[in-house]
Amino acid sequence: MLAIFYLSFLFLSFIIILISCQFNRSPISNPFGIDQEAQNEEMKTTSSSEFLAETIGKNSDYSQMSLFDYTKIKIEPTESIDIEIRNCNLYPDIYGDILIFGELQNKSQVNKTNIRFTFNFYDINSNEIDSKTIPSYIDYLREDAILPFCLIYDDKYKYIEISRVKIGVNYDNYKESFTGNPLVTIENFYYEENMLVIKGSVSNIGQNMVEDLKLFLTFYDFKNEVISIKQCYLPKDKLEELENEAFIVKVLLDEYLRNFTHYRIEIFFRDSLKV
Repeated sequence: MLAIFYLSFLFLSFIIILISCQFNRSPISNPFGIDQEAQNEEMKTTSSSEFLAETIGKNSDYSQMSLFDYTKIKIEPTESIDIEIRNCNLYPDIYGDILIFGELQNKSQVNKTNIRFTFNFYDINSNEIDSKTIPSYIDYLREDAILPFCLIYDDKYKYIEISRVKIGVNYDNYKESFTGNPLVTIENFYYEENMLVIKGSVSNIGQNMVEDLKLFLTFYDFKNEVISIKQCYLPKDKLEELENEAFIVKVLLDEYLRNFTHYRIEIFFRDSLKV
């Protein structure tokens, strides 16, 4: 008897709990009206979707590059009596980054040092939208020497806004004279399958040891615009006076060099301190 009473009590409790749960459920939304909570949730979802789509669009290289016409960007080198920025070029690489090339010639009779290149980006209304400054690869630029430079610009959010790029340079004059004098001689060059092979030598014909030797190879197209820059490997980066060293450069003729017509090679250095 007690067991039957106990089972009846459990069954009644279960029914009460079940009814209670049914009444505490969230009400079903009116299918013909607008449920405010559902509308708010829909607005959140829509806003999130729009933001996500916008973000994906902005971050998508394909989306940006499909609208971006780099050929319409104008390059404006600054002018000076002492120096000349010339043979500038701009194009996107295979990763969608913008490559900006050019070269700096020292037209004065004073060496230059602490060279820093500046790049100012403007929209069609001449509003500055970005700026970059990069140091040069070298310590000193001698009289009549030519230094190539390159900026890799990867802020894809701003690509479509860019209308022109102004290139400038800051530097200090270095009035000391160099006593070392490395000279580059090209002895031979030829093509080997998809490689350009250049053989040559560097001789220090000066009266002092030179160090931190850097050899740069600049490639040009038929318009004499810079299309690529390569730093050549040298077995030794120091040369005693009257010492020389041979070098061999192998350059892969990749998609960036399809249109190259000629090249230039230049050596940079600094005098070693005499002890």
